[in-house]
Amino acid sequence: MRNKLNRGLALLLSLIVGVAALIPVQAVSEQEKNSYREKIARLDESIALNQQKIDSNKRRKSSAKKDAKGLQEQVQGLQNQISGYNGKIRNLNEKIALMNGEISAQEDRIAALEREMAPTKRQIAAAQQKLGGRMRAAYEAGNISNIQLLLESDSFVEFLNRMEMLDRISRNDNAIIRRLRRSIAGTQKKQDSIRKYQDSIQADMQEVQSAKNELETSKQEIVAKQNELNIEIQKLDLYMSQLDLDSAEAKQSIAEARAAQEVFMDALNGRLSQISSVGTGTIGPGGMIWPVPDSASYISSGYGPRNGGYHYGVDIADPKAKAGQAVAIVAAAAGTVKVASNICTHNYGKHYNCGCNGGYGNYVVIDHGNGLLSYYGHMARALVQTGQRVAQGQIIGIMGSTGFSTGPHCHFEIRVNNGQSRSMAARNPLAYVGRH
Repeated sequence: MRNKLNRGLALLLSLIVGVAALIPVQAVSEQEKNSYREKIARLDESIALNQQKIDSNKRRKSSAKKDAKGLQEQVQGLQNQISGYNGKIRNLNEKIALMNGEISAQEDRIAALEREMAPTKRQIAAAQQKLGGRMRAAYEAGNISNIQLLLESDSFVEFLNRMEMLDRISRNDNAIIRRLRRSIAGTQKKQDSIRKYQDSIQADMQEVQSAKNELETSKQEIVAKQNELNIEIQKLDLYMSQLDLDSAEAKQSIAEARAAQEVFMDALNGRLSQISSVGTGTIGPGGMIWPVPDSASYISSGYGPRNGGYHYGVDIADPKAKAGQAVAIVAAAAGTVKVASNICTHNYGKHYNCGCNGGYGNYVVIDHGNGLLSYYGHMARALVQTGQRVAQGQIIGIMGSTGFSTGPHCHFEIRVNNGQSRSMAARNPLAYVGRH
């Protein structure tokens, strides 16, 4: 809403001044001049406030970028941990696969052992069947004593043969039983060994699976934290986008305020042109001298485009003024003082604009004849008066930082009175006076 009002105000002011430009220019009162200056000053204040907003947004964006960078570094650190967990989980999966393979191999061994033992089991079954048959026959026949065998034998030799046969049967039965027992024990031992090995593998695999589950849990916790950080980064990105949008709107407001300001400046300059000399702007004998005679002075900002606008003069700074010492400003050439204003009581220095005199603060304008005018802005105070005749090199003021200023300096500007537009009237001061 504020930006819309600024744009509406700028358009309205342009229309008002445009219409005013069509009315024949008459002698302007000091009240009218001050009205233009006040309007320019208010626009300067608007520009300063919007610039402060841009600077504040820039600092906030820088801080947000730093925070986002820190979060991104944390996200990357978490991603490295996740990659580490993924590697460990892959290793454990490979172990589990190997263990499953080993268990499968042991199951194959058990199956092979079962196949291998099948004939033996069949033999055992057959032997057990035969032994059982004899045992049943012996049971059914009852106990056979040696005397009975002797009485039933036809001869003593037959008796001995029967005794030997019974002994052989007994020994054979016992051998079969022992062999069966050994075979059964051997088979049982192999099966027990395989089962024990399988149990060991199963236990190891459970440990590996448990370790894998713990890793998965830890990984999911880190993934959740990473997602939270990514959400915070997205919020910061949105915040920075909003700051950029806000700064863009502030820049638009500054551009519109400067455009409206130029209208008022042109109107003010047009009024000044009516009471100033007219000509080609050439300077007579003696030319111009450097307006800050102190040898330590230097150009801090040149003529031309600057910060999205246009700088119509050169800024001359001096280390002594920055240190709080008085530094004199002199007339670049002889002439008549057209403006000598000391209405600005502020001397804020860097990063503040009081807006006095359309940003010039305390300033002096000298008419050198033939349409040549020189401006000296941001003085701590002017030491001459309107209408006063001054000589070249005469002290006209003290360097300061009043108006729209970024520290103690002298804004030195040259104009040729050939029209109302400041952009048409302004000239590069270094074309008239070389840096001393």
